Amino acid sequence: LEKRAVSTIQGLNTAAVFAPDSENILLTQSRGESPNLYLISRRDGTLIRRLTNFKAGIDTSPSFSPTGDQITFISNRAGYPQVYLMNSDGGNIRRISTRGNCDSPAWSPRGDRIVFSQFSPLEGKYDIYVYEISVGRVSRLTFPGDGNNENPTWSPDGRYIAFISTRNGKRELFRMFADGSSPARIADIPGRCVTPHWSPRIPED
Repeated sequence: LEKRAVSTIQGLNTAAVFAPDSENILLTQSRGESPNLYLISRRDGTLIRRLTNFKAGIDTSPSFSPTGDQITFISNRAGYPQVYLMNSDGGNIRRISTRGNCDSPAWSPRGDRIVFSQFSPLEGKYDIYVYEISVGRVSRLTFPGDGNNENPTWSPDGRYIAFISTRNGKRELFRMFADGSSPARIADIPGRCVTPHWSPRIPED
């Protein structure tokens, strides 16, 4: 496959994700000012739409809902990194009520939950939480004694969550059920693992 640069704007070009239609890319760009979220063409990087306009901090780590009409992202507009939701056109921005610094939100394939990591100052570590959209409830999936747990990503059927954990003394790739049960290391991988992403379901021949 040919490799080519899509986003070459001077400054930050990071945290990119495909839109559900695979035709466009949503990412964080700085463009000479505070980092905000921009939608660009995957073909040539042409700017399609600026989605956030926060002038005193950072908007990053976007994730689309399965239907493409909503986006979750991280912003420090409240004074520290928190999980936010907005419409896909950038309107109706609102914050999920959480405690501690949040990171890496990911929308579930069914569209009913958002998983994310959150740092607890009292415990001095990251754990993984899930937000149930219909009832507005945040539940904890990993707990003290399990090291740092970060960068969650859903399986295509929504049954599992893969994530990074330091519970064995280094950053390793783990998997658990969507309710947090039966966590297990996926493989003995040399070195340190970071930012996993589950592949889409591939149709059988």
